[in-house]
Amino acid sequence: MAQYPGEPNLPPEGSGGEEHGLHAAILDACPAAICAKDSHGRYLLVNRKWESLFHATREAVKGRTDEDLFPAAAISRERDRDVLATGVPSLSRESLGSAAFATLSFPLPGPAGRPRGVCSISTELAAMEFTPGGDAGACTAELFERRLERSQEYYRAVIDHSMDIVSVLEADGTIRTASAAVERILGYTPEESAGIDIAERVHPDDLPAIRAALSGALEGSRESATVEYRYRHKDGSWRLLETTARNLLRHPAVHGIVLNTRDVTERRRAEDALRQKERDLRDSQAQLRSLTARLITSQEEETSRIARELHDDLNQKLAFLAVEAEMIERRLPESPEAVREGLRSLGRRAVEISEDVRRMAQQLHPAVLDDLGLEPALRSYCDGFARLAGIAVRFSSRNIAAAPPPDIALCLYRVAQEALRNTAKHSGARRAIVTLTGGSRAIRLSVSDAGGGFDPESARRRGGLGIASMEERVRLVRGSIRIESQAGKGTRIRVQVPLPGIEP
Repeated sequence: MAQYPGEPNLPPEGSGGEEHGLHAAILDACPAAICAKDSHGRYLLVNRKWESLFHATREAVKGRTDEDLFPAAAISRERDRDVLATGVPSLSRESLGSAAFATLSFPLPGPAGRPRGVCSISTELAAMEFTPGGDAGACTAELFERRLERSQEYYRAVIDHSMDIVSVLEADGTIRTASAAVERILGYTPEESAGIDIAERVHPDDLPAIRAALSGALEGSRESATVEYRYRHKDGSWRLLETTARNLLRHPAVHGIVLNTRDVTERRRAEDALRQKERDLRDSQAQLRSLTARLITSQEEETSRIARELHDDLNQKLAFLAVEAEMIERRLPESPEAVREGLRSLGRRAVEISEDVRRMAQQLHPAVLDDLGLEPALRSYCDGFARLAGIAVRFSSRNIAAAPPPDIALCLYRVAQEALRNTAKHSGARRAIVTLTGGSRAIRLSVSDAGGGFDPESARRRGGLGIASMEERVRLVRGSIRIESQAGKGTRIRVQVPLPGIEP
């Protein structure tokens, strides 16, 4: 047999090899028609049954194609192309003239795993009937028919019980068939869907999307195309569908565009509801932060007012009481010593109360912060805290060229207050370090101790107000705060706040 460029070396007919002669004898004795073609569809060999069925000699068909021999052989050529492309055998029924054939086609293995051609085994069906004791060919034909029918029933049952709609479109967009799921999802029976142009029931606003998807499938620019669109239900409502289209127009068994469609209406509603809840949550968080900011500002304003009242009114009255007690003592030179001592004690208590009021006013709102600025106010607070709490507090500052804005100064002052109070109350440390560092872009505060330490996350989960208060104050001035602490390894709180006009 003649060889063709790029094709496998098949032993020529008549070569004297014993094995080849055995193969040829088997092929010619087979009751089915057998042929082999190269990857271009050119015949390489046929057996005697094939010659008998198709009325052509093997010498006449060598190197020729189905199109050359059989004008109506397009289906056969498409089947061969599909087998070569997929490497999967194909079992089909086809007709040539008045004859019908059951044909099994399978790829011929070649180098590097690529098929080098196609072999087909065909059995004529038209004149065969299966009867007990009939010949092997009739039995094979009947068996093929039964298997083909069972296979069709199987796949039809699978498709009809699928949760998705499986439909086939013609090239012009007309629905050829639709699975039973179309009635459950869209209300139309398969019969009511067949013959309808899909565009008739698509929402007008979504027509460009569905047309683009079908065009992409038709042009072969994509293996498949997926699109979402609204489709009119039989009850008049709109359902949101998700469809994947695959172009199988060239497939010999399909010749159409296959659509896998599912209803995603409820899923989309759930997604939209979830997104709305997320937006509502973000809005609520923003409102809560705004409320927190206003609350802190209002609280500071109120404590400032109370501090002024304590300092300017009550503290002055107590100071005057102490002076008046001293004057009374001076006017009683002849009074008994007991009365003198009582007046002295009254004066001392008035001074002590006055000092307590001054200290309370300082805690409510540090007037020294307004009068002198952040650095002196912090230094003064650290000194006073060390005397009262019995903890050695070392304060240091550097590069503080200008006073920060009042809101930033108050934030850092309050954070230092809270941190030192926590040191005295929880850490067991006997010393603490407070450092204030300035710069052109930001100002930094550090408060550290060598005490027992704690787990910041556990403290947050317990709902402690100290950490939450510090973090919220820092956030309100666009700053950042880091709380570094471990059990037995002390605590360090770092705060950085950008200065006005500088991004954090």
